[in-house]
Amino acid sequence: MPARRLIALSTPVRTGHFRWPVGRRLLTGHAAGDGSEGTRAGRNPHGFTIDASRPR
Repeated sequence: MPARRLIALSTPVRTGHFRWPVGRRLLTGHAAGDGSEGTRAGRNPHGFTIDASRPR
């Protein structure tokens, strides 16, 4: 059996990403009179595994 080869399919996830949107929402802030600022950064998690041999 030949050795398996790892192919990285990583893509940085940033604001404006073509597939996975990233949201940022200010929960509390100094402008509203709060004692601290709180931000929620959210995105949809996505993961997959492919473990199949290629046809030759």
